[in-house]
Amino acid sequence: MFDQLAHIKDKRLIAIYDSAENLGLYMDRENISHLDSVISSIPFVVLPTELSISILSEAKRYLKKGGIFIQYNYSRILKDLYKTIFQNYTSEYVLLNTPPAFIFKCTKK
Repeated sequence: MFDQLAHIKDKRLIAIYDSAENLGLYMDRENISHLDSVISSIPFVVLPTELSISILSEAKRYLKKGGIFIQYNYSRILKDLYKTIFQNYTSEYVLLNTPPAFIFKCTKK
């Protein structure tokens, strides 16, 4: 996927091949103070809890007030983690996805 993104010629896109836990390094390097939204398909269910918390906290840190973090996955097992980090979330089950998936929408207060 990175190779495909890297070919897109749009100055708004900065394709980075690295761990999401290093988001802050790239935000600082590119002199970007905040994000409007983050869309994620990171398989948090298989990651160590500490790493999941680190990634979600870093995403929240850089979201602007009212910014949205969207996560899709195939289990609701981590809904409490999203609630703990963001305090504000909704979820939706999308049957039309193959396979059906849960969409979590978290808003930074």
